[in-house]
Amino acid sequence: MIFFKTLRGKLTIIFFVSTVTITILTFFLLIFTTQKLIFDQVNHHLHIVINEAKKIVEENHEVDNIEPLKNLVSAQGMTVILLSSDGSPILQTNSFDVADVTEHQMQQIVFSSTNKEEPQHFSVNQMQFATVPVSIYGYQDGILAVGFSTKIINNTIKEITTIIIFVLLLSITVVSIVWQTIIKHYLLPLEKISQSALQIKKSSDLNKKVKTNTTTIELKNITASFNNLLEKLKQVFEEEHLFFSDTAHSLKTPLAVIRSYIETLPRQQNKKKNEILNYIDSLNETIQDLLIISKINTSYPKNSKQINFSEIVSTIAELTQTIGLEKNITVNQVIEKNIFINADEQLLTKAILNVIKNAVDHESQNGTITISLNKKNNISELLIKDTGVGISSKDLKSIFNRFYQSKNSQSKKGNGLGLSISKAIIERFEGKITISSKIKKGTSVFIFFS
Repeated sequence: MIFFKTLRGKLTIIFFVSTVTITILTFFLLIFTTQKLIFDQVNHHLHIVINEAKKIVEENHEVDNIEPLKNLVSAQGMTVILLSSDGSPILQTNSFDVADVTEHQMQQIVFSSTNKEEPQHFSVNQMQFATVPVSIYGYQDGILAVGFSTKIINNTIKEITTIIIFVLLLSITVVSIVWQTIIKHYLLPLEKISQSALQIKKSSDLNKKVKTNTTTIELKNITASFNNLLEKLKQVFEEEHLFFSDTAHSLKTPLAVIRSYIETLPRQQNKKKNEILNYIDSLNETIQDLLIISKINTSYPKNSKQINFSEIVSTIAELTQTIGLEKNITVNQVIEKNIFINADEQLLTKAILNVIKNAVDHESQNGTITISLNKKNNISELLIKDTGVGISSKDLKSIFNRFYQSKNSQSKKGNGLGLSISKAIIERFEGKITISSKIKKGTSVFIFFS
């Protein structure tokens, strides 16, 4: 998704991952702390109860006198057990929600008991116990155990866990909303700069400026630098246009004078005269092409309107058959009807004719040129494919450079400006041109318009 490739998207991912990580760590830390506190409180309660129970047992030497032990289990989840030293139960009393202690639990109580006066704590079968040695009836050694059901502890922890999860989720939601609001506010100027840059790229209008209301020094500096760069680029293009224009006008007059002089030469020198005239015409064509490139890149009006792309390509395909007669070139055409795009008909025709002329010049004798036009997903795609000598991967990198000619070219005609002009025109109307080629297998030129 495009959103995750934006600065806001990446910051959102960082925020989300960081928040989730911190939330998980916080959750487990809270649960661990809560569980420890609860067990500490339970152990403290067991410590108090077992001391009271021990006092009752050791101060009374008759069975009836230790009945008050039952009063110690009035709370839920409590059990009090009095065992002889061999593990035989003497007394067991439980609260209403606790079952009798199992034989396994009694064995664990006996196993875990020591001669230490301080209570020993352990857990077995969902019961937390505290045990101490005790003197029964004044003469018999025994073991006193007080237990508390961990089911209650677990239920309490579950309830606390639910509350913690709810609070954390609510906090994440609130923080996320606040974060998105803040980040949107501070990144809005940067997004405006990005949108302005795209608009300038599409329109090629260097007179536009980026306007943002920002309070941050960094974005103010970026905006000022961007506008300054646009101003300098505008100046460079204007100087380039002026240079080409002045140079062209300066060259036109002497070339015209030379041509007039050459034409007056005697007929005996016709061959040499024609060579010079052809060279002068080539220079004039080069000057005209340079002026076109300069105007397209700077001040040439768009004159963009909806035109029938299919009809233009059909006309060019018919013209290609005429141009290719000398090489006996076969022209295959698959052109979908009624495809419309926004462009200037005259300029677009020139751009495609440059590509066609290039294909014919590089095509082999008895070769084939395929011209196809179709529309898929609102994208108009024109393919011009030849079976000529092809272009090396090294040459492909420079194919759109001015005055560049492939070393594999079979023809040295032209000035190397054709594809530069085509690219400038196509991009002027928000199109795209790409070329793929293999040596001795031909070249494919793709032109796209959305």
